[in-house]
Amino acid sequence: MSKTIQGFREKDYGMFIDLTDAMSSVSVDRKTGNLVLQEGAGEDRFTGALITSDFCHGFTLSATPEGTWAVGLRFGDQKSHVLGTTEDEAGALQWLKKAWDVIRSNQTTEQSTEIIFASSPASTVGDHLLQPH
Repeated sequence: MSKTIQGFREKDYGMFIDLTDAMSSVSVDRKTGNLVLQEGAGEDRFTGALITSDFCHGFTLSATPEGTWAVGLRFGDQKSHVLGTTEDEAGALQWLKKAWDVIRSNQTTEQSTEIIFASSPASTVGDHLLQPH
């Protein structure tokens, strides 16, 4: 089953990505910056996975051939994982920037981190590569 993103939510205690078949499938704890993946059962899905802020290396937002946007997570030892696809490029970009700020502010180790947004040339957002500051 495909992982289609239904929406992006924010609460005082956390930030969430909801899939059409798994509410709160991705959450970022505002106090710790840790991510929890609860994507449900199926291929290329994690359930009960905890990724601490120190092992999160960034997000990607990439155009797909279908005209949607793939939201990805980079973590651990050069691992990447697609969190889902969305038609809401602006909403995804806004959520990812805020989530990355929370994660980075909670990292305790110095590491080479970045967040990458690769958009199509026709996009109003354009290509982005944000380096840590």
